[in-house]
Amino acid sequence: MSKKATLRDVAERAGVGLATVDRVLNERGETSAATTAKVIEAAKAVGLRRVLPEPHRAIRRLRFIVPPPNSPFRQRLNDSLRALRQRGGSSVLVSLSHADPMDAQAIAAELAKNTDDAVAFCRWGQGDAVMQAAVSGLRAKRQAAYSLLNAPEGLSCDGFFGMDNQAAGRTVAALAKGRLQEYRDVMVLSPMRDTPLQDGTDPNARQHGFAEAMARYLPGSRIVAVDGTRNDPERVFALASQAFAANPNIGMVYNLGSGNPGLRAVLMAQRERRPVFAVAHELSETTEQMLRERLLDFVINQQVEATLARAVEVMLTGSNGVPQPGNGLHYIPFAVHCIENLPSRL
Repeated sequence: MSKKATLRDVAERAGVGLATVDRVLNERGETSAATTAKVIEAAKAVGLRRVLPEPHRAIRRLRFIVPPPNSPFRQRLNDSLRALRQRGGSSVLVSLSHADPMDAQAIAAELAKNTDDAVAFCRWGQGDAVMQAAVSGLRAKRQAAYSLLNAPEGLSCDGFFGMDNQAAGRTVAALAKGRLQEYRDVMVLSPMRDTPLQDGTDPNARQHGFAEAMARYLPGSRIVAVDGTRNDPERVFALASQAFAANPNIGMVYNLGSGNPGLRAVLMAQRERRPVFAVAHELSETTEQMLRERLLDFVINQQVEATLARAVEVMLTGSNGVPQPGNGLHYIPFAVHCIENLPSRL
């Protein structure tokens, strides 16, 4: 594995001191145009992985293809992208377009007409021939392609930005350690095996991580699988109510998907009999309310802003001509919220 380039490598290549390299790369001034150009060329030559100073960077065009803002999570994603576009500056142009993340043909059509330096897209579900052909077409034009929020199995692209969902599932099991005493079964609510979540991730990855960690943190507990919620509040309410009626030993609920208004109604009714330990995903008005009402104990929240910031950083570095490793997994840490650490902005 090649050594990561350092500022000292740049200084040696350019024949200048470290202080001069620092002044040039951090735009502190007091260097001639010739010295500045020499340092920039040296940084490119040694493969220094950072965004170059503004005056020496050509305009970079980045494109994001995301779902329309028709759910709280998707609205948050779109709002974050619009804010990012406004902060881009004169040398970074961020464009935004919409496509149904379940529609491979629609995403492929957007990719086919791309003219930007790099593009990140949301594709829920698995990779397929249509998507792979579209990504290969971008590579033939020397345009980088990245998967955002979901890493479709079987799709070869330049990288992935999002949370590690198996780690999220394992974290939920760890949070439940010691909390299930008399009632030890765990209701796990899932959309369906072939239905991705509203945020694009595979519910099976979360469930697999949770099941893997149960032996360590919840010995003696078993999963009561409730599939088919389709992220619909009414179905969540109906199916979870049925599961509680049929399984008196349920002491915990873990919702892999959305439809949390339905879960709130179920937990309100259940609390009249006995409370249960409950965890959901994605902080929203509904899940924040449930935390304040102590219907939820924890919410696992995907860090959308940090994910997009990392995506832009890598996309810009790649478009500066620095080689990037193929299929790089850029896992962004997720946040764990409880009633004690709710963001003041919500």
